[in-house]
Amino acid sequence: MNNFDFESKKINIIIFLIFIGFALVIIKAFDYLPDADNNMQNTRNADINKVMDMRGRQNQEEVQPQQPEEQQEAQSQANDFNVDLSKDVTPEPAEVKPAEPMEPIEEVSAPIQGASDVSEIDMKFMNAQKLKEEKQYVKAIEEYKSILEQNSEPQVTSRCCEEIANIYGIMKRYGTALSYAQKAYNTYPTSSREMLLARLYYKTGDLDKATKRMNNVLQRDFASDRN
Repeated sequence: MNNFDFESKKINIIIFLIFIGFALVIIKAFDYLPDADNNMQNTRNADINKVMDMRGRQNQEEVQPQQPEEQQEAQSQANDFNVDLSKDVTPEPAEVKPAEPMEPIEEVSAPIQGASDVSEIDMKFMNAQKLKEEKQYVKAIEEYKSILEQNSEPQVTSRCCEEIANIYGIMKRYGTALSYAQKAYNTYPTSSREMLLARLYYKTGDLDKATKRMNNVLQRDFASDRN
């Protein structure tokens, strides 16, 4: 009887151990199932992406117009023509012209005496005018008188006398100014010099002569006026 109970317990223990082992095997099998499912899912996703890429490429090829064969052939010929031109064309050497003989340099002639005199007189006139503007009237009159001593041409003489008359008029020495103004007008008469005479006659109180000179200026034709 005791032997039977021991055998029975032994069998139960073995069955229990087998059941536990079977249970462990089933649990391990469930652990591997998610990995397999993930691998299958990744494989499916990769296949789907490949199919989408292929469809996208086909659509792009259908949308993009293909160039006609004639246009491609013409473009290739144009490229060949350009390449041939770049190879065949060579720059031509520049034509070198012989140097022309230099003309002999003419010797500078000596300055004309008259030209140098005119230049010197102009400088004196400028100096006298500057003295007048600076209100150095005595020195300006002396400069004009120096010009009169160096040059006796009518235009130079009349110009100097007119300027001296103006300076004396500024100094209110109307009598002396009138004598120089009369000399300037007699040497080279102009409307401006006759107008100066009219003003000086008026300043000296000789209204008849002033009026007469003024009427002469007003009645004179423009063409008859001398510069």
